[in-house]
Amino acid sequence: GACMGIAMLAFLSHFALSRLARCSHMIPGNSKPTFPAIGAAAGGPLGKAIVWFGMLAMTLGVCGSYVVFMISRLQALFGLSQNAGLILVFVVVTLFSWLRSYQILAYTSFLGIMALVFALIVQSFDIFQHEFVPVSELQPFVRTGTYGKFLGNAGFLYLISTAILPLEQSMQEKERPRFSSALAVAMIPVTILNIAFAVSAYWGYGDCLYQPSHCVKGLVVDNLPKG
Repeated sequence: GACMGIAMLAFLSHFALSRLARCSHMIPGNSKPTFPAIGAAAGGPLGKAIVWFGMLAMTLGVCGSYVVFMISRLQALFGLSQNAGLILVFVVVTLFSWLRSYQILAYTSFLGIMALVFALIVQSFDIFQHEFVPVSELQPFVRTGTYGKFLGNAGFLYLISTAILPLEQSMQEKERPRFSSALAVAMIPVTILNIAFAVSAYWGYGDCLYQPSHCVKGLVVDNLPKG
């Protein structure tokens, strides 16, 4: 059920993000408008205020989620208390916020991708070490009572709305009309990979409804052996 939900979320996200990118071409006299400028053009001062509020709310929500994630990982890896983890994350984030340019940290994007690939390989290897559970123990495939819970994590796959305008505006002028196609090329492999990995983990680790002591965790890395 969640797999169908992710596919539908990808379709809706592509539709909405493509329309958002088109806003760059709808502001008279400004080929590279900001989000508040688009809000002002669409709804005047109220539209501008709504856009600012939306950007602030989304930024706080996303950053807050990552802070919670980093603290939980520090607790799991180093045994830090919640308060100690919060202080450490706060100090590191504050130091980064003082940088006037992040160009010197560009190489960390490559390291992050390599770390993600390594984690995916390790997790997949662990999954295939388990005996896949019978399909009968994975039914029903859609559970209305808990169906909406997948949206929180799945939403992060396509939570790139604040980057859409800078990405579209950074393209060569003649290529900008093809942004929607380029976005689709990027989103399709991401969607397929995440659905395949999710199905493998769910099938390999099992459903908590039938195996509460050994089943796929909310954070899949928690299924890895300790040590």
